[in-house]
Parts: sequence; C-alpha cells; structure tokens
Amino acid sequence: MKLTGLSRTLLGYPSYRNVVAAAQLPATERSAQTLIGAVPGLHAPLIADIAAAIRNSTRREGAGKEPLTLVITPTERQAEDTAHALGAYLPDNDIALLPAWETLPHERLSPRSDTVGRRLGVLRAITQAGERTPLVLVAPVRAVIQPIVAGIEKLVPVTLTRGEEYSFKEVIKGLTNAAYSRVDLVAKRGEYAVRGGIIDVFSPTATNPVRLEFFGDELDEIRYFSAADQRTLTGEGSQPDRLTLPPCRELLITPEVMSRAARLVGDYPTASAMLEKIAGGIYVEGMESLTPLLVERMNTLISLLPSGSLALSVEPERIAARAEDLVATNEEFLTAAWDTAAEENSAAPIDLGQLRMSEAGFHTITATRTEALDAGIGWWEITELIANAELAAPVPDDPAETDTATEKTSAHCALADAVADGVDTLVVRASAAASFTGSVQRMLEEVGALVKDGWRVLALTNGRGSTDRLIELFNDSEVPASRRDTLDKGIEPGIIEVCEAPASAGFLLSQEQLAVFTEGEILGRRGTYAPRGVTGSKLKARRRRNAVDPLSLTPGDYVVHERHGIGRFIEMTSRPVAGVKPAAGQNVPMREYLVLEYAPSKRGGAPDRLFVPSEQLDMISHYVGSEKPTLSKMGGSDWAKTKSRARKAVKEIAADLIKLYSARQASRGHAFTEDTPWQRELEESFPYNETPDQLNAIYEVKADMEKELPMDRLISGDVGFGKTEVAVRAAFKAVQDGKQVAVLVPTTLLAQQHYETFTERFSGFPIKIKVLSRFQKPKESRQITEEIASGAVDVVIGTHRILSESISFKDLGLVIIDEEQRFGVEHKEKLKQMRTNVDVLAMSATPFRGP
Repeated sequence: MKLTGLSRTLLGYPSYRNVVAAAQLPATERSAQTLIGAVPGLHAPLIADIAAAIRNSTRREGAGKEPLTLVITPTERQAEDTAHALGAYLPDNDIALLPAWETLPHERLSPRSDTVGRRLGVLRAITQAGERTPLVLVAPVRAVIQPIVAGIEKLVPVTLTRGEEYSFKEVIKGLTNAAYSRVDLVAKRGEYAVRGGIIDVFSPTATNPVRLEFFGDELDEIRYFSAADQRTLTGEGSQPDRLTLPPCRELLITPEVMSRAARLVGDYPTASAMLEKIAGGIYVEGMESLTPLLVERMNTLISLLPSGSLALSVEPERIAARAEDLVATNEEFLTAAWDTAAEENSAAPIDLGQLRMSEAGFHTITATRTEALDAGIGWWEITELIANAELAAPVPDDPAETDTATEKTSAHCALADAVADGVDTLVVRASAAASFTGSVQRMLEEVGALVKDGWRVLALTNGRGSTDRLIELFNDSEVPASRRDTLDKGIEPGIIEVCEAPASAGFLLSQEQLAVFTEGEILGRRGTYAPRGVTGSKLKARRRRNAVDPLSLTPGDYVVHERHGIGRFIEMTSRPVAGVKPAAGQNVPMREYLVLEYAPSKRGGAPDRLFVPSEQLDMISHYVGSEKPTLSKMGGSDWAKTKSRARKAVKEIAADLIKLYSARQASRGHAFTEDTPWQRELEESFPYNETPDQLNAIYEVKADMEKELPMDRLISGDVGFGKTEVAVRAAFKAVQDGKQVAVLVPTTLLAQQHYETFTERFSGFPIKIKVLSRFQKPKESRQITEEIASGAVDVVIGTHRILSESISFKDLGLVIIDEEQRFGVEHKEKLKQMRTNVDVLAMSATPFRGP
C-alpha cells in the first residue's frame, strides 16, 4: 500500500518540513550544498518529498525538460532497496533504477545484456524529448562514477507494430546492428533466430522471448513463447500489439568503430585479436574494455541530467569509501591479471595506461561532485551521523571530555566540517526505532507501553502472513492492533496500526509521539526485493548439446575431442576444399576448421595441431574440469587408457548406487508431516516471485520428505536461480517435525553466507542456527558440538567438520549438501552412509549435460 498519509503527517513536523521547504526554493535560490541529518527510516519519505519539491519548483519557473532527483547509494543492493521503499510514496513510473555494470573497465568481459537494456531505457528517459522523465533516479555510486559512451542515450530501439509493413531483411539487419546474436534456437536474452517468415527474438529487458510472424512484408502476429519448450504462451499480455527491442550492448559496431579498430590493430598488441574482429564487424566478449579507443569521447551520468536537477547522496561516508574501493580494486585486479597472464601464458588484460585512463576508469566521487556543482546541479547529502547532534551546542575543543565521546566526536566533526565548507545543515529531530530481534516479550512490553502513553504507532510488514501474526501477537497480549489498508485519515493514537508496505527501517518522533516500526525491528526479518525492471520467472536452461559453439571459444580454451582427447583451441580458419575445382568465374570453395593444439608427439618437438571441420563439431565439447589439464598426445594410447579408466569408474559408481538404493528401499525413514501454518507463513514472507522451476522443485522436495522412503534428491541450477530458497523451506519443514538439519558446504566463506541467509529467513521463529567453521574458537566449537548432541541446535551449517566422528546429532532428519562434487573421496564415503537412513538434498551449480 502507499504511505502518502504518513508523508502528510511528517510534513506537519517542523524540522522535517524545513528540509522540504529548502528544496521548494527556485533553482537559482536553492542551496548548492546541503547536509541533512536524518535516521535511515526517514530517508525514503524525505527523498520522495524532496524530489516532488524540486519538480514543482521548476515547473513554476516554466523550465523545459523536467528536472529529476538523482539518489546515489553506496551499493547496488541498497539502490534496489531504496527504489522499492520509494514505491510506498511515489507512483512506480516516477521511479527509475540505473544498474551498474558487473564488470571492471579493463576486464575482457561484457556486461549482461539485461543490464545494458535497462541502462539504455533509463538513459533515454532522462535525456530524450518525448520520453517521460522519472521523478527519482536511483543509482549505486558505481553507476555514477562509471564513464558512459557519448551518444548512447540517443540509441533508438527497434520498434515493431502488429499490422504494419516492414522489410524482413531490414528487421534482421536492425537486430544485428543492435548487437543481437543470431542462433538456431533462442534460449537467452540478446538472441534471435530466423525460420522462414518467422523471427524469434529475446529482448534483454523481457521475461520471455517473442515470435514475430510475417505475411509477406506485413507483421501479422506478435506472440510471447517459452524459451524452455518453445511453446506459445497464453493469457493477458501474451500477444502485444507493439514491441520495443533495445540494443544489447552500449558499444555498437558502426562503420566509424570498425575503421578505428582497423587503424589501432598494430598499436595495441595485447588487444590486437579483439581489434581485428571488431574491424571485421564481429562482436567480441569484453570489447567494452576498448571503448575509450573506439569512440570519439566519453560522458558522465551527471552531464546527462536535466537542468535544475539535484544529486542526493545517501550515506556520503560509505559512498566515498565505496568509490575509493572501486578505484583501488580496479587497479589491484589489473595487476593480478598481468601476473596471471605472465605465469599461465594466458590472455593479457587491457592496459588502462594505454587506453586514456582518465576516460576508461572510474571517476573519483570528488570529481563527480565538482562536475555537478559546476553544471548548476545541487549536491545534497543525507547522513545519520548528525541526525541526533545538537546544532546549537558548541563543538568542544576536546571531544574526548564529553559523554559518549565517539558519537559526539563524529557528529560534531561532521557539523564542523560542514560549517567550514560553507554547507547548509538541516537536521530532522528523530531517533532510530529499537530492534527487538530475539525478544518478542520485550517488544510487546515496550511497544505496548507506547500505545498506553497515547503514541501513534505504525507497524510495517512485508506480507499478509506477517501482518496477521503481528496482530495476533499484540491482541493476545491485550495490546490493541488492527490492519489498515490506507492511511488517508492519518494515524490514530492508542492502537497499533499494521500495514503492508516496504520499509528498511523505522523511527521515533518524540515531540510528535509518533513511532514507526518495520518487520525487521519487530520480528527480526529484513525485507529483500527483486531489482526493479526484472520481473517474472527465470527460464529453464535450454537442452545442452554435445556440440560446442565455436563462437563461444576464445584462444587458449581447453576442449575435449572424442577421439584425440584434451586439446587447446587456437583459432578458426578457412582452407580451400581439396580436390574441388571451381566453376568458371567462381571462387575456390572454402571450408571452416577449428584448429586445436595437442602435446608434441616427440619430446622437445613442436606441438601437434588438429584441423577439425565445422561439420564435425559434435565430436568436440568444452573441458569442464576445475583444474588446468595436461594436453593429450595425438595417436597415443593415453587418451584411450583415460577413457577406459573412466568407464571402469562409472561401472563402480553404478554398482555402488545399486547397493545404496537397495539399502534405501529396504530402510524406512521419517515421513514428515504436511505443511504447518508457520511453514506457509515462512513461504509467504519470501520477497521474490518464485519461478516455475523453483515451485516445482519445492513441491517435489516436500513431497519426497512426506514419504517414508528416505529422500535423495539433487537440485541443479545456475547461481542466483533460487536453489538456496528450496533448501531453506526443506530445512524449515524438517525442524517443524522436531528434526535436526545439517547443511554441508565446501568452504568456510560459503558456510558464513548460508548462515546469514538461513538466519535472515528464519528470524522471528524459535529456531536455533549455528555455524561450524575455522572462524570459531575452540571453546565455542566445543560448546556448539555439545548443543548439537543435546538437540539444542536445530540447524548447523559447516564444512566437512560436520562429518567428523566428534559430531553427534541427537535426531538428524535432513542433510543438505551444497556443491557435493567439491568434496573429497573420504567425505563422499561418509555421505553415502548418511543417505541410507536420513533425507538428503544435494545442490549444484555445475551443469549436467543431457543426452
């Protein structure tokens, strides 16, 4: 629901109203630099009201392109959370989120096409006439200090309308020019396929690909379809009348770019192979690292903002630190890449020193602020640091002599710096809401006391299940609480009003006797949200083929030939077809080959090379081992022996599996009960939309757990596809039946990550989670071991230490194994024993090839 009613209430508070009034001044009278002190819970309403004030004040001046408020955050995650929280105060189409690239400037990696598509859409919206300008643009500092190709905001997407006539060839040419890759079967964003009069294309910003059916030159139908099974989708919105396809890259290959690349081939040896392909009109992975060489100039995000706009830096201390880290990390990775290239004889990184470093690398935050101020764009900052500082109090000569020295020193120093720099300072008098994590009784007592004292209390939740549980908790403790679907009539005192709305933190206004709490503070659950602009489901990976795609190979990649073994890819080349004479006036027919390099057949000799015709690609596959392999010898017996040993090992594994599953069929495990109300509440609190694959996996896992036969299931999926949530729900189901859960991971880092995820998801429920890794001290480890044995620990997360003889479970019911293939033989033997009498859920991001 919208919290505009809360915003109106806050505008009645003098110190809050003063901040908004400062933003309402005309641009010529508005302070160029202002430091605002406010607790995090007030950031979202303040940003919304400041942005509205900026827009309204400029309208009164009769400006052209409407200004916006650029909100800068330290991280991408915080940008997403901020954009989501703003949705409670502003219409969705008034909020835009500009994502940053996932790559560093020098890396031979291209940003994801969906990231590029979202970025281009936002840049067009803030610059082009006729496009609706968002009220607020949220961006992580990485996106703000990253150079942008001049003119990309003017790139026009391919736009198609049903019933209109288009040249079929021109549509294909337009997709190619927009950096879409032509394939046989569309499976991922940025691809298109042609079959007769049909074009399948997957937009980088779409959830599903679309099928364009032409009747002659007329676009007869536009239909979305599933990439998983290529079947047409049905339902509302599945047959749009109009389609917009943005480019898939920010650096497009134009005649000018090709010409520049051709001229630079000899000047940059480490990039010559890439430059040659670009000169030939071929898109190359990582070509963006050469952008400063290939374009006339680079721009900044600040330079694209409309006149009269305002930059609003949230948590400037963290932003400055993050910007410095990005610059340092970029340099460190460049150094490490050079070292790796020297040691392993691999591709060298792009030398930023050669590529006009000032344009290629990240800008400093200081330079960005200076650019904004020089352009007449205000630079305001919101910080919690001075939120509770007394402006009237003098800055002490020796802050250490004051009470709570650290807090007052930081606050007074921030104020002193602001005053010295001539920065206007405004403070919203408020305090952060207390967190009651792990203490429901204390929460009921303290929040109940506020209600009895006549405070207006608002509780914000993430979903219906949490709302119902909170109201039940309060009412059972004789604290009046009710659900509210709107705040249009304000907030009533003497009762807790519970609303479903996004918020990251709460606050207290003592003078106004107003308290706002979030679910995170009351129940310990922190809301997480999907990025704006990314909707719908993840797609199933397409059926994998044995044939390797030669365009996916880069020189130096290891491949496996069915007959000759492990080789190294060198290049693609063309040779005349032997024994074929061309007809009069025709060229000699050519044949494409993959050139593979193998170990020399004679010691000290040159490496052998194999030319594989393109029609025999089905005999070649990617090498998927985790370690650097040894090249095979052509014509030798080593590869045959390797395959023989592999076949023998497969037979042994098959025999072990037969024994294992025979034992499992004879044994009887624990049949878990059906879902409890708490299980449904946990699942409703999941902040993302589950994908069809995810829902199917969750259903089947829970169905297996409810059988007497011990479960042994593998969940395979790429990183970020939701495997952990499947494990979370399975673990919760096991704990609900009084069983213990062991989560086994290969590294201490992964153990800590899972611990944080499980703790966040289970917060608000009486579940005890512990982690066992090398970070624990011996005394702490012994205590955890004792608690596991006594049953006091419900879920334990750790490395192979969990498998040691010293760990004894009181009632183990479920084992979750992440990346089992990374464990050693000894550990796998122990896991085999586990599988005979407890439920086992294994997860892996390693691809499994189909037939």
